[in-house]
Amino acid sequence: MFNRFYKISLMALIAFMLNGCQTAPISDLTADDGINRIQKNYEAKEWLKVASEVDEYKIRYPYSPFIQRAEIMQADAYFQSKHYTEAELAYEDFVKKYPSHSLIPLAYYRMGKSFDVQAPEEYDREQDDSLKAIEKYKILLEKYPNTEFTKDSMERLQILKKRIAQQELFVAEFYWNQKKYASALTRYLRLIDNYPDENELLKIAKNKASQCYLKLAIILEKEVSSDKNIYFKNNSVDELRKKAKEILTSSSN
Repeated sequence: MFNRFYKISLMALIAFMLNGCQTAPISDLTADDGINRIQKNYEAKEWLKVASEVDEYKIRYPYSPFIQRAEIMQADAYFQSKHYTEAELAYEDFVKKYPSHSLIPLAYYRMGKSFDVQAPEEYDREQDDSLKAIEKYKILLEKYPNTEFTKDSMERLQILKKRIAQQELFVAEFYWNQKKYASALTRYLRLIDNYPDENELLKIAKNKASQCYLKLAIILEKEVSSDKNIYFKNNSVDELRKKAKEILTSSSN
């Protein structure tokens, strides 16, 4: 009975000691052992452990030759654990620190993805994250046009650009319905200038922009100093009507 109790106690003590070794703080390990433990946790997909341990490692060994490796693992850990705000910031920091690193394309792609997944699909909602995702995808495609991320980045870019164009039209239509023709025209023109490939939306925008010019011409005829025409007050009635025609002649897409 005593021997059995002794064996169980000994096994528990060994397990405790082993567990204590495994969970020793990074500051108690050497630079090599620390990065190896982070790597093991990374391979085991222990993302939260990786993220926190890299912070400890950077404080304990700020000049370690493994810092770059640790920081990209931390960014990946944030991304894989769906902490997208932290991931974007970590990848951004990595790009600034190591602009010539071979993993920069991955960093730009995942920055784009981090914004992309947080952006609402409904175009009548705020689209700041969509715009930021577009920016990162564009940088990736311009600087690194032939990577494993090219195809998905191009596809996502088209989807996001269409969403932004739809939002521009949505806002323009809101102003149109409120009879705020100058504000509506500004939005229609922005859609026309920035999203020339969105043919269906472009046709609507050009037709409505033409109508806005005509509405503003009528307002200007009646009230020269009206605030309703404030954005286009430097145009004469004839110029507004001319623009109404010109924008339609270029609408045969």
